[in-house]
Amino acid sequence: MLNIILQGIIQGLTEFLPVSSSGHLLFFQSLTRFKGPYLLVDVVLHAGTLCVILAYYFNDLKNILFKFLPNPFNLNIKEVKLAWLILLANIPTGISGLIIKKYFSSIFNTSSLLFFTWGLMGILLIVSDKVKSSKKDIFSLTPFYALMIGLAQGIAILPGISRSGITIITGLVLSLKREEAARFSFLISIPALLGSIMMEALDSEMISFSFTTLGFGFIFSFIFGLLGIITLLKLLQKAKFFYFGIYLLVLVVILGFIK
Repeated sequence: MLNIILQGIIQGLTEFLPVSSSGHLLFFQSLTRFKGPYLLVDVVLHAGTLCVILAYYFNDLKNILFKFLPNPFNLNIKEVKLAWLILLANIPTGISGLIIKKYFSSIFNTSSLLFFTWGLMGILLIVSDKVKSSKKDIFSLTPFYALMIGLAQGIAILPGISRSGITIITGLVLSLKREEAARFSFLISIPALLGSIMMEALDSEMISFSFTTLGFGFIFSFIFGLLGIITLLKLLQKAKFFYFGIYLLVLVVILGFIK
């Protein structure tokens, strides 16, 4: 139970902070020689952080649904256009995610990949603070820009590539305001996380594993996810991704010594 609770804390914090939850979970599971049902635990922990996004952006989601459902093809309504952009962004996410899983799934349970992915993310985070803040909001996004952010989200299936980090950085490069880059990043993550949870749930084996233990994992994932998303948005406003970049580069060095 303690192991699952710790994984819930790690998942909650690192799902939103730009340091990669999958990379940290893989690193932690490798250090503790965790032998549990990886997929089943992932499903529960990701469900916890998905609920964080649904709660935090509840008003946005409510407005989008109430405008989209009665008028799904009226692109003059900005919320309807945004709904289609969210769905559009998840097309390259799904395609790239399936390709990566099909041809590179063998490296998902090894920490060797983290040398490259953590190093790459560390550099990108350090450089991202230099990107000038813009005044564009998510309603000004074009379909092409939405596809680019969705493609970045698909690449984040690789352990060590932060989904929030890579999509927010892509949004900044495409001239979104900092808070708007985060907003679009988390809104497009909802279909992606739902799809990922469903696929992993179908693949996972429902072996004898305490549902109480899994419940604690979900609760801690949710609580620390809330803390993580609030912290991320505050640091993003202050352009403090530099510290996360340094943190990841330090982890690469530590990983080298462990290996």
